[in-house]
Amino acid sequence: MGIVYLNLMGIAGSKPYGEVIVIPDRQLTPVEMKGLNVWVERDCAYCHRIMGKGAPATREGPDLSNVIAKGRTKEWLVNMIKDPKSISRWTTMPKYNLDEEALKALADFILALDFKEHRMKIISRADVKAGNTK
Repeated sequence: MGIVYLNLMGIAGSKPYGEVIVIPDRQLTPVEMKGLNVWVERDCAYCHRIMGKGAPATREGPDLSNVIAKGRTKEWLVNMIKDPKSISRWTTMPKYNLDEEALKALADFILALDFKEHRMKIISRADVKAGNTK
């Protein structure tokens, strides 16, 4: 049983991640678009999911949908991305060396993932790289 389980987990871990990205079904602001590009460039979907899509279920990062409902602010997100251990000493998230503009844009994108206001839309990683999110 253990061998079968470990083989299945290995197969699940080898599947591509982050090929689809969930965004709100509305026009993203230019800053949110920059944050979406940072999301793709930094492979945030390696650990995080949005509405259950993105990273394999075996990854440990939390789902980042509706972080507003969790009381997260832009400042909190910027600090968490920049220096996760300053927020939680138990986190396994690494520090990200991003400039202030990229940090704020990524935080704006994450805050835009409020699906109580807008339905979700699924786009591909290739669409993001091509600048096509419509």
